[in-house]
Amino acid sequence: MTSIGNKSVISKNLTYYVERSGKTQKELSEIVGVATSTFNDWMKGKNILESTRLKFLLTTSVFLNLI
Repeated sequence: MTSIGNKSVISKNLTYYVERSGKTQKELSEIVGVATSTFNDWMKGKNILESTRLKFLLTTSVFLNLI
């Protein structure tokens, strides 16, 4: 899969789980430790998040309760 394809898949999945979490992007960006604009870029597929941030995000209790 291309980098653009990866961004799209991650963006769609992140958007899905953010919506299900009931948290705002601001709240989640604070949990992950990034600027809200960075988190927004991930959701829009403008940038891809690093694997360490992705792993951290996926293992937070906010998302573990949704899986």
